[in-house]
Amino acid sequence: MRKLMYQKSNMKLNIFVSLIMLLAIVNSGIGITYSAQSSSSPTLIGPIKGKGGYEFYSWQTQGRWNFALLSATNILKSVEQITVSPDTVSENYVKLSGQGIEAIKSQLNRLPRNEHILWISKLARVQSLVDAGPIEMPSQPIIDAIADHCKKLGLELSLV
Repeated sequence: MRKLMYQKSNMKLNIFVSLIMLLAIVNSGIGITYSAQSSSSPTLIGPIKGKGGYEFYSWQTQGRWNFALLSATNILKSVEQITVSPDTVSENYVKLSGQGIEAIKSQLNRLPRNEHILWISKLARVQSLVDAGPIEMPSQPIIDAIADHCKKLGLELSLV
């Protein structure tokens, strides 16, 4: 019982510290938030709503943009988790990926409305002292296309 209480306390502390770091980044003026309501009805992934939102990453491979959408957790993701691990959908964790804008739009269509997505840049990972690997932001037109799609779906997208 004591060990369980310690684990819960430690988890709360980790979540608190992660939220403080996120708030510091967003309040520093680095973050840009996109959101809007839409009448479209996306296909839901399953019982993952309310688990803390999603982290979104982008990188290039052989001149093509790749994207990954992962469940937000209080654990920093490795480059391998982001770029290599297979897609997964379970009750506790989601990883969806796609190569190209249309592929990731198709994955975003699966999310329930009002979900929060944090697009994490190379700079944010470096500032968090985490290996950024190939993680980078695409050009503004690509960012805008994905942000507009999120707006249409009623998803809140923040860039950090």
